[in-house]
Amino acid sequence: MLRDNLLFIHVPKTAGTSIAHALLDTLVRHKRCKSGLTKHSTYNEYKTALPKLDFEKDILKFTVIRNPYDRFFSYYKRHIGAKRSSHCPNIIRRHVLAPHAPTGSPRSRLRKSEKLKINFSMWVNDHYVKLERTPNEYVPKKVNKNIYKYYFGEYENLDCILLFENLKYDWISFVDDNSGFRWRQRGRRQRGRHKGGKLPTLNSSKGGKKRVCGFSYVYYDNETLKIFEEYNKEDIDFYFSEIMNREDLGDHLKETMLKLPKNTALIDLKSLIEIHTNQLKQKHRGVK
Repeated sequence: MLRDNLLFIHVPKTAGTSIAHALLDTLVRHKRCKSGLTKHSTYNEYKTALPKLDFEKDILKFTVIRNPYDRFFSYYKRHIGAKRSSHCPNIIRRHVLAPHAPTGSPRSRLRKSEKLKINFSMWVNDHYVKLERTPNEYVPKKVNKNIYKYYFGEYENLDCILLFENLKYDWISFVDDNSGFRWRQRGRRQRGRHKGGKLPTLNSSKGGKKRVCGFSYVYYDNETLKIFEEYNKEDIDFYFSEIMNREDLGDHLKETMLKLPKNTALIDLKSLIEIHTNQLKQKHRGVK
């Protein structure tokens, strides 16, 4: 989404609908449609559709990123597991799985979370890989591998990256640092500094209920995790590097955000995070 000199790259399931609503006005919506762009257009698609703009000098490019494991599972739960047929392409809708149960176990005795884990695992193992091998126009924008790199072109193309898990405070800082634009605060508009306004919570899978970072780890079994990490290693490295490089995050929040799944195969990244976490603990204890 492009507004004034701001370009927002909207990656699915990263609170992008809330950001877009805060920036949206009628003229921008009209311009976006005329240019053939959509709310999930990539950085390269914006550059192609708007060749007269100097994206290096005139445009402030920003986005929101989220724990890749949580983002992927959140997309699955909302658009595949929930069987929202109006939002799913035929290639995915044909493979939406009804609740399955292990042999000899009545389906009625399974908890909802257990059914979800089974369905998620089956979809990833049976269909996610196939979608990657034979993508259509819809699939790459939703479930493609290394989705952040796909949207940004290169990670370095962004001027500002907000964190989904710290969005309340990252948004305040972003508005304060760029006080020349107008934005909506739950139906109102304010110019300049934040003044206590909040982003609206829109298009949330749980109606705005706050989730702990890493909530999705329990739904990844060994095989599912292996496939996801193989397809998204660059994005995972990028996300956790961003966390480690953020000096403004509180130590407790940082430690929470730096947790990986227990059965992760990314040993190098796990070791790097352990070193960084130990340094945070020593700092917190006052040990130099």
